[in-house]
Amino acid sequence: GDVAEALGYEPRERGLSGARTAAAYRRFMRRPDDPAAEPDWARHERYCRDDCEALWHVYEAIESADRRDTSDSGSGGASGRQSGLTEF
Repeated sequence: GDVAEALGYEPRERGLSGARTAAAYRRFMRRPDDPAAEPDWARHERYCRDDCEALWHVYEAIESADRRDTSDSGSGGASGRQSGLTEF
């Protein structure tokens, strides 16, 4: 969510999280015959779809990003290993 939004993705469903969706499902499974335990299935489905679309947005951003030449890590060629986050 946060990464996708930083990359320009605008979520359609707000106020839910994976943890909240899982908790609602667990409550429902403990008391499946209790109408008060019944989640708003449509809302949770929208959240899950939105979460998948956000992940796809991040994937596409990574796929379309310019790549650095990994044959020259910028460390003088000494080890070829990343020396910090600025190496990306």
